[in-house]
Amino acid sequence: MIDLDYLRELLVGDKTGFDYDVISTQRGQSLFRRTSGDKWVITARSRGDNDFWRVIDSLKLDRRQVIFAGSNQRKVEAIRRLGIEIFYDVNPSVRSMLPGVVRLF
Repeated sequence: MIDLDYLRELLVGDKTGFDYDVISTQRGQSLFRRTSGDKWVITARSRGDNDFWRVIDSLKLDRRQVIFAGSNQRKVEAIRRLGIEIFYDVNPSVRSMLPGVVRLF
């Protein structure tokens, strides 16, 4: 069954994304908590380990808003597809692919 409220939330409001390498730090977690609106974690990783999920759960992020892209190119495609307005990353090559959206952390 489709959760219409959840889908509506995805289509409305500010969207901010974070790479896992950002939110794995205390400074990144603080930024995540101060950010309002719709938040996503998009990583080039293929899957998450226990530490990964511990961070996600500590930030109270819905696991449906975590994307394992598998590569930087697919991460950029997901950022575009979701209409993310600001994305925090540590990787300069991701910024070069989306210079108006990616902020280096």
